[in-house]
Amino acid sequence: MKDEDQPAPKPQSSGPPPRPPRGPTVAPGFGGDDDGEPKKEMVRINLPPKPSAAPTIKFPPKTVWKLLLAGAALLAVAILAIVTYAEWYHRSGPPAQERQAREAAVQPLLQSHATREQVVQALGLEFVDFTNRQWLEQSSHERLRLGAARYPSVLFHTTMDTMTWLFFDSDGRLQDYYLCEQ
Repeated sequence: MKDEDQPAPKPQSSGPPPRPPRGPTVAPGFGGDDDGEPKKEMVRINLPPKPSAAPTIKFPPKTVWKLLLAGAALLAVAILAIVTYAEWYHRSGPPAQERQAREAAVQPLLQSHATREQVVQALGLEFVDFTNRQWLEQSSHERLRLGAARYPSVLFHTTMDTMTWLFFDSDGRLQDYYLCEQ
């Protein structure tokens, strides 16, 4: 009896598996047995809010604006003070004082057309005989270029604040000078 209760084994085919039956099918748990309509389930999905047409711009509180304006005003005052001090420094500070003293010493020597030796002795400074004519002719100081082109001999002295250029003719007499800041 055991052989009769069991169905006969089916021969295995090497072809594709059978196709599922055609027609409307209902997923398990969705259709009723009697009415054939799917059951509706409520699913709640939390989505982020939709962006508005224009982004919201949040300005800092009024106290921040007041601090920024006060800082800008303080910066403007500081810059003005620095510019004013620099102008004063160049008009009446140490560089200007040194230039005025040097000019007062050179002016009488120029009027008398003193010799090189007299100029060096009267000023008490160490001068360099500046023979680099090419550099002098390309200088950004127009007065220096003109003096170098006109006179054959140039003496140069410098300090931290002032440059002194003395121009001598072919006889070795002072004919012009030029003082400028470093």
